[in-house]
Amino acid sequence: MNARITFPTFALAAATLFGAASVAPAVIVDSSTFDNQYNGDAYPVPGYTNSAQPSPLPSTNGNILSYDAPVSQAQFTHNSWAVTSNDGYTIEFSVKINDTANAQGSGGTFAVAFGDGSAGDIFSVGTNFTKVGNNAVTANTAINTDAQHLFRITVLQDGGGIGAPTINFYRDAVLIHTWANGGNFASNVLIWGGIGSTYGGGGVELDYFRWDNDGAYEPPVIPEPTSLALIACGGLLAMRRRR
Repeated sequence: MNARITFPTFALAAATLFGAASVAPAVIVDSSTFDNQYNGDAYPVPGYTNSAQPSPLPSTNGNILSYDAPVSQAQFTHNSWAVTSNDGYTIEFSVKINDTANAQGSGGTFAVAFGDGSAGDIFSVGTNFTKVGNNAVTANTAINTDAQHLFRITVLQDGGGIGAPTINFYRDAVLIHTWANGGNFASNVLIWGGIGSTYGGGGVELDYFRWDNDGAYEPPVIPEPTSLALIACGGLLAMRRRR
């Protein structure tokens, strides 16, 4: 069984200091431990759900799945999608969007449709935005063509009852949007790719797609370059002192 590490949040520390109501500690889990993983190293199975496939067909270098995504095509599904609604679930993927001759759909190039039998929605990534809902809300306007970026979706059953979860969306470990009770899917569904006439277009380089049905987990913090530099300096100083 994968280890789940809990870290007290800043809010918990503040509550302890100032006598406020206690806050449950955040559960932070790296996606490398998730139960279900596709790591871009093979052609996805069961493959396309649409009969009209993009040309050329997707290719992989053993690490990254690459393909051009005509609008409303290039959909992959997972038929054994099943979650325990009482616990929530987490989805994470790493993707880079490429500009191509094909104009991207108004909802973006790469989309994920998800649902747990009670509530779910759509999260989509374009060249210069991410959107939540059925092309409904722009959650972020950062560029997604410069490098691989990490996106995480957490679905938490947090007191609103089954069918009324809190859905959080992260880009590179930073919370970019909170969506209460996603309403586009009330069935078991997990699809990634084009998904309908408003998604697709452009090029996709998918590093991995992972999900875990055991809970809604926050992403580990990604150190900023300045923080990494400070850590490196600290290591050098420690080595000097040992000498």
